[in-house]
Amino acid sequence: MGKFDFNKIERKSFEITLKSGISLQVSMPAKRTFEKVTRFYDDVMGNDTNKIINVLYEICAEIISNNNEKQVITAAELELYDVEELTAFLSAYMEFVNTVKTNPN
Repeated sequence: MGKFDFNKIERKSFEITLKSGISLQVSMPAKRTFEKVTRFYDDVMGNDTNKIINVLYEICAEIISNNNEKQVITAAELELYDVEELTAFLSAYMEFVNTVKTNPN
């Protein structure tokens, strides 16, 4: 009989450096976060711009807070970043996630 141990999975991470100079290793998203990102991209196609921007900041804070260093980043802290920067981050992060999904080894 085969054996599989979830504790032995090699975890991949996405390294980011904040404007403050802090480097963090951001982990793959939990199902809940992934669903929020998916809904966000769906909402972009026709919702209120202010709502979309607020959700962008909240999602990015949640993603960045899922780091190996256990450092919590809030949406308020991300107000140092403009929408273009956070959109670029989210796009790069999702590219990382999709790469890991398609090639988990």
